[in-house]
Amino acid sequence: KSAIQMIHRRCVEGAPVTPSMTIVALSNDRAQYELVYSSGLTIVAFGDDNSENQLVYSIGVDCGRKRVIVAFRGTITKRDFFIDANFQMTSQLNPLAYDPHQDPLINIHKGFYDYLFNQNYNLGKANNKFDEIIGIAFPLIEKYPDFRLYATGHSLGGALST
Repeated sequence: KSAIQMIHRRCVEGAPVTPSMTIVALSNDRAQYELVYSSGLTIVAFGDDNSENQLVYSIGVDCGRKRVIVAFRGTITKRDFFIDANFQMTSQLNPLAYDPHQDPLINIHKGFYDYLFNQNYNLGKANNKFDEIIGIAFPLIEKYPDFRLYATGHSLGGALST
């Protein structure tokens, strides 16, 4: 069964939630772990293939609180400290530019932006980390339209979550 089918069984069909760990395939090219906590929180994905050189995240589904949660790890590695220190600003299109009170461009911390959006931090994979995360989180939101998306983290992770 896919991770989404397994979560659907817990969230909609009321299947019992017991602490367990199983491996489920979320994509054709890599296996993801699913960890179910007794509280009903299910961790469906970890992005930690190369934790010394890439950002680390996890995605969970909390059926009780109706949440899809994306959590980012904080600053730990030497590379993370260099990302934090790359504090020049880069101008990007404002996703809220349709609002007449918003500027068409916004300034973003270059290190955080590059870490999340540039392909070279994803070791040559087709997508950047943002696309990778969205590719996992959005199908969950589509499956459970009454769930809300939460992004959180500490330190570097807090910056990436915004």
